[in-house]
Amino acid sequence: MDIINTVVSGIDNYDWDGDCRPDLNFQGAQIPNNNSRCEREEVNTHASTHPFTMTLTFSDGSILFFQADQRDAYTKLDRNIPATGAAADRLQVYQTSGGYTNAFYVQSWAVPDHSGWMGELLSRKPDVLVNGLTMPGSHDAGMYELGYSTLFAADEWVQTQALPVYDQLKAGSRYFDFRIYDAGGLLRLAHYSGDNTAAQGGVGPTLDEVLGQIRSFMELPAAAAEAVFLKFSHTYSPEAVGAIVAAVENGLGSWMFTSTDLTLVLQDQPLSALAGRVVATFDAEFAGYWNNANGVFRYMDVPNPPALPDGTPILDPAASGLQVFDHYADSDEFVVMQDNQLGLLTMYGGYGKDYLFLLSWTLTGAAGLVDVRVLSTICNPWLPQRTSQWRTQSPKPNIVFIDFLTPWLCTCIIQDNE
Repeated sequence: MDIINTVVSGIDNYDWDGDCRPDLNFQGAQIPNNNSRCEREEVNTHASTHPFTMTLTFSDGSILFFQADQRDAYTKLDRNIPATGAAADRLQVYQTSGGYTNAFYVQSWAVPDHSGWMGELLSRKPDVLVNGLTMPGSHDAGMYELGYSTLFAADEWVQTQALPVYDQLKAGSRYFDFRIYDAGGLLRLAHYSGDNTAAQGGVGPTLDEVLGQIRSFMELPAAAAEAVFLKFSHTYSPEAVGAIVAAVENGLGSWMFTSTDLTLVLQDQPLSALAGRVVATFDAEFAGYWNNANGVFRYMDVPNPPALPDGTPILDPAASGLQVFDHYADSDEFVVMQDNQLGLLTMYGGYGKDYLFLLSWTLTGAAGLVDVRVLSTICNPWLPQRTSQWRTQSPKPNIVFIDFLTPWLCTCIIQDNE
């Protein structure tokens, strides 16, 4: 439901510096369903706490009341906070904080299940093409748990997701970024700072475990019309590429999408042609194993810019496989990331292109802040503002890449297809 009124109370003037304070910039705020409002607050650093209360009134007249402390913006928190009122039986207030950000997600207690959202889209738009839809994507999708990290890498630098891949799929993610490392003969998902011996990072679950989760999802009746895209790249053990391909083929079996058409362009295909299958794509490291008939499709990064000044594409738009414009901002500053990604979207995004446009709503750790959970806390609350705009405006991205993906954030992205 829409929030039709916001009342802020319990304010002590001493706790705040200037006019950037919640009783001034949230008072009377209306926030539509699946949208967000983000404001700058200036606290008096001499105060030890900065408490306030918020009372939200929804479109059915119900109320939700909770208390908060802006001091939490200095601390890494991920928790439900107490809320009262008639809406509290169906709505929770989930807080994430840190990195000078204090965010409150007012979301349903019932966890959204988007296991069949592509099937529902096909029922409304049976002719939709892959390059004519918007899907959630999981950045470093396999790093939802940690095996071990290198000597100079902390766990919080490495973990990028909270949900196992099976639950990411149920949440609605359909594009997965997998990076594999040969850990003593055992293929594991990994996240490293580079591909040389000095690289820092760590490993997560085994590839077999992740592929088993994908199989389990595809076996769900609700997933009968879903197409799942896997991208294998950044392989930290080049000598293991053959073993990786074999593991994927064995692990997915008949769920892999295959084609005898050696010229097949994946982004131009009707979604219905891929429904109920896993589309596995592999970057140039795997060039010797590309084989459409086996379901080992070529992945290609589209250059930035994607064409010469005269409009000539730099890559062949008819090249077999999957082409994706994927250029992240490589910044730990939200404004820099947002301006970079929205600028690229305006210039090169939109439906019906010769490639898929990936919008990377992610921040990259730097010397001052490398905790990926906190970095996602900084940028994820802003995402519903953008997805709500894309519902009525163009261009839209084809893939929205996020860290620490949730079913509620996926709802916002999936609704861009309506």
